[in-house]
Amino acid sequence: MPLTIEAELPYLGPDRRETLDVYRPDGSDGNRRPAVVHIHGGGWTAGDKASGREKGIGHALAEAGFVVFSINYLLNEPLPGVKRGEGVRCFESFAWPQNLEDCKAAVRFVRQEAERFGVDPERIAVMGCSAGGHLAMMVGLTAEASEQVRAIVNFYGPYDLTQGYAFYFPEGVAGEASPRRYLRKEMPPLLVTHGTADDIVPVDQARELVREVRELGVECPYYEVGGGPHSYEIVSPHADLREEIVSFLRAAMP
Repeated sequence: MPLTIEAELPYLGPDRRETLDVYRPDGSDGNRRPAVVHIHGGGWTAGDKASGREKGIGHALAEAGFVVFSINYLLNEPLPGVKRGEGVRCFESFAWPQNLEDCKAAVRFVRQEAERFGVDPERIAVMGCSAGGHLAMMVGLTAEASEQVRAIVNFYGPYDLTQGYAFYFPEGVAGEASPRRYLRKEMPPLLVTHGTADDIVPVDQARELVREVRELGVECPYYEVGGGPHSYEIVSPHADLREEIVSFLRAAMP
């Protein structure tokens, strides 16, 4: 399906440099399309909406009929010369909670600009990879009315930050910033995919997340990728997840 791509669109106001890219199917049958806000990974410190993985997701979902908004957001500022994980203080400044607020602002932007992009404002999902998966879950679990989404897709993002990820966040907030705290019966359906060879976010985090969500009676399909590393794309040598992701999103946003 032919696509239109609009890059570097502002969505956070004139004082912010972070922008978003839009992937849209060409043509229209007269109906508004469902939208997906996609959040890149990178340990809350790096990454970009225009990386190969994010472009692959944008193309795959737009070709399936979704309008995809791939966003950049505020990142942690590392201390010069200090590697992540070395000591207690690795960052000059932390992005939390502004990074989450940026992601929620993207959902509001899509809803406010729905007519401009041919989007149905009542059919918006959120998706992310790694740190972006964590932020996607937090958007879906803590949204106010103008930020609500119909579905969440989590590619190998952690749901409990107290298990080795606290140093990415201001002291004392890892529990508060963890999706685990906000799981509830009224949450949107959640799709999870995770690789068994992930050495950054252990696959046990995904298994425990899925178990807890299903115990609440919430729809939670899970695709465990045998031999999959921490970072894999929607189409990779380990798995082709396009059909699973598209089917889930279509069912959640009919």
